[in-house]
Amino acid sequence: MINELEKKDEIFIKADKQRLKQVLINLINNGIKYNKKRGWVKLSVNDYFDNNQTFIRINVSDNGPGIDPAKISKLFTPFERLGAENSAVEGTGLGLSVVKQYTTLMSGICGVESKLNEGSVFWIELPKTNSVVENLKVIEPITNIKDKESVKAQAVVLYIEDNSSNIDLVTQILLTMRPNVQLITSVYGKETVALAKANKPNLILLDLNLPDIHGAEVVELLNKDEQLKAIPIVVVSADAMPSQVSNLLAVGVKYYLTKPFDISLFLQILDQYTIH
Repeated sequence: MINELEKKDEIFIKADKQRLKQVLINLINNGIKYNKKRGWVKLSVNDYFDNNQTFIRINVSDNGPGIDPAKISKLFTPFERLGAENSAVEGTGLGLSVVKQYTTLMSGICGVESKLNEGSVFWIELPKTNSVVENLKVIEPITNIKDKESVKAQAVVLYIEDNSSNIDLVTQILLTMRPNVQLITSVYGKETVALAKANKPNLILLDLNLPDIHGAEVVELLNKDEQLKAIPIVVVSADAMPSQVSNLLAVGVKYYLTKPFDISLFLQILDQYTIH
């Protein structure tokens, strides 16, 4: 049974972010390119239950010219551009084949429903999952602090990170598991010194591949400042080259967490610097 989900519902699916983004871009582009003048394209989301598993169906609808039912089977074939002979729109014919390939790689399926002169609905289905924060409940008995009063009321963590997904994850972890810890973020390494002086964090979380300077340079700047060199630094990075890890630990970094990091270990490290 398919139910349209309300806008307020939080939806989590098992997917690769970049591949999913490319799939949706391709479907939306097609809906726009092969539409009629003053046409529209609409996105909607449904949940779909099948074989004891819930899937999320993402629909991209349009009110374009529609597709001949006899040709629909060719839609997801590479280099097929149905109706291109009647259109001035340029293209390679790879967009929908990429949609099928990426959706399959993410353990999903795709399809289309269309009526001539009425429009089309292209859709993908991907497995539904819980949020990372919901999954934290499994380890909560291990990582929860027994004495809530032992947490510093104004504990502050400064997180220098340019990836919004990683910032969101840490934000949700703190809100759920350590609500008394205040998180301050910036995407720029050059802002670290000023933010650290202004907010006096108990801990600095530091990504390495930042848009302005490398994280190793941020460590160097902090170590040169008498007010800040005592603040513990924890590197959080996908770069796990042994030489880089050892070099940063040698200059004073307390821990080096590799992404995706172990949440239980992250909480233990966090507690080390935010509890009396």
